[in-house]
Amino acid sequence: MDSRGAVQRLGGLRALSFAVAFVSAFALGLAGPAARAQGTDKDAQKDAEKDAQKDAEKDAQKGTVDGTVGAAAEGAAKDAADNAPEGAAEPSAEGAPFPAAVVIDRMVLVIGDRIITESEIRLEGALRARIPWWGPPRPPGADLQQVVADVALVRIFAGDTSLYSPSDEAVRARAEQLREAWGDPEAWQALLSENGLDEARLLALIRGRLIVERYIQRNLSLAARSEGRTVDELYVEWIPAQRGRAPVRVPSAVP
Repeated sequence: MDSRGAVQRLGGLRALSFAVAFVSAFALGLAGPAARAQGTDKDAQKDAEKDAQKDAEKDAQKGTVDGTVGAAAEGAAKDAADNAPEGAAEPSAEGAPFPAAVVIDRMVLVIGDRIITESEIRLEGALRARIPWWGPPRPPGADLQQVVADVALVRIFAGDTSLYSPSDEAVRARAEQLREAWGDPEAWQALLSENGLDEARLLALIRGRLIVERYIQRNLSLAARSEGRTVDELYVEWIPAQRGRAPVRVPSAVP
């Protein structure tokens, strides 16, 4: 083989290698977008699956809430039927709606910006019947509603003055005194449950009552001493004259 033939063959091999490289690069160029498109499709599919899972969780939660509301409404309807007086007309089974709402408390009075509810009056009566020192004292001729209204009025007088504000320790100590005075722990918990009181609401109630007690003590004690009477004796005479100092409104009856 002469040198010229070797050179020609070498040139042919190089040309062939170049052609193969060109075809491979062209094929990869075509495959690249397809691969990227396939990867994008996979990502989109994953995102769609995640969105579907989130939607399913939301639907499940909504179903739980709807089921709870429906069960509560059904239970309220059953309680209303069980407690209905004899001879009361029964609603037709077909298309009979559930009650729109179940009243668990009722506004009785609004004094200034303070609302008096039926449960407050009921709780006041229960505490006074069992705990003699639960104050302030009851003025002659005043019913429980008036007693609670008087307390609310004094609380308005006290405002947010730090002078009358008790410490957290004093509030918790009074709560413990109430529990001990009540005696039966189960009966005490039943009383709280019947009146919608948890620990936080109980402490708020006690704090407000301590503020009222401190206001009365600080503002009437000097006059009581000068007159030779107790603060309680002076209070039951003083409070009726204060009842016009804040606007009183009776909410409209709910049909």
